[in-house]
Amino acid sequence: NGIEDVIRNPTAVRRHSESIMKFYKFMKDKKKYIMVAVKVLNGEGFIVTSYFTSKIQKEKVNGNEGNNI
Repeated sequence: NGIEDVIRNPTAVRRHSESIMKFYKFMKDKKKYIMVAVKVLNGEGFIVTSYFTSKIQKEKVNGNEGNNI
């Protein structure tokens, strides 16, 4: 289970902004989610950050609640 696995097989995906997607995967051994934020620019994606979190955040995009994509 690595960063690539989070992006390829996420538990959930949220749109953070127009160009940033957050991928979440539950890690049973840690009992937490790992979140990987990916920015897409000119058709190429690159990782912005990643961290462990206890829950999947609800994102707000343009004032609306974000959902799974």
